[in-house]
Amino acid sequence: MTHAQTTPRRVAVIPGDGVGPEVIREGRAVLARALELAGREVEWADFAWGSDYYYRTGRMMPEDALEVLAEYDAIYFGAVGDPGVPDHLTVWGLILPIRQAFDQYVNYRPIRWFRGIPARLTGKRPEDVDMVFIRENTEGEYAGVGGRLFVGSPREMAVQSGVFTRAGIERILHYAFKRARERHGELASVTKSNALQHSMVLWDEVSEQVGADYPDVRLRRLHSTRPRTKWSSSRKASTCWSAATSSGTSLPTWARHYRGAWGWLPARTSTPPAISPPFSSRFTAVRRTLPAKTSPIPRGRYGAGC
Repeated sequence: MTHAQTTPRRVAVIPGDGVGPEVIREGRAVLARALELAGREVEWADFAWGSDYYYRTGRMMPEDALEVLAEYDAIYFGAVGDPGVPDHLTVWGLILPIRQAFDQYVNYRPIRWFRGIPARLTGKRPEDVDMVFIRENTEGEYAGVGGRLFVGSPREMAVQSGVFTRAGIERILHYAFKRARERHGELASVTKSNALQHSMVLWDEVSEQVGADYPDVRLRRLHSTRPRTKWSSSRKASTCWSAATSSGTSLPTWARHYRGAWGWLPARTSTPPAISPPFSSRFTAVRRTLPAKTSPIPRGRYGAGC
């Protein structure tokens, strides 16, 4: 073994809220067995950040949280959100600062249908559903550009702008094309360029230009409403998909219904080491949080997923 293989990896664990701690507990049990079989070790460090921390301190995480997380190889994240904390405070107080500080521009979401789970697609087999969604994760709506004026007055207004750069689009599409090459040789790029005539047209143009570097990968450009029809009508749902922040959020959310499980939507948000400096990656098991089994909080809107 190399030194890198024998040195324990350091993983920061943020269980979060609702079912987050339950999911993390079971996930760590599985990982412990996998590490045992592989002869590897992990040093875990738990951080009780999230809504409970917010109620105590007025913050979702400490001021030095990003410096603390920078010392770890990866972040194992449960779920975050509580009915008493506005979603924008949850997201901008915890998830997005981590994502932006570590330049986690790749959001990688696999969708597979496991045997034994009832299906939502008639005539499909488990091996027919094997998709990967790759979303740009730091620009677009997640750039946070905008503001509010005249708050509380009849003249109140808000401006929110999506930010799309050629460099940002190019790097996520290069990553997507490489993953598509490894899979089935097809990449579907999803946009809404009929209405978003500046940002999404730029995305479409860059996808064609980057695609020229991958002649062995078939590029399909689709409107954001088209994929759901394609999943239902095609014999197999096995394409690699790429999208900006908005479409890249909704598409895998819909796709998880097709594989028979609403709550599962594992994701990796990362900076690929081969492309950029190896910042910490974040691994998540669920899309949104829900009340824990023992929670006294009633059902309702519960959790911020992004």
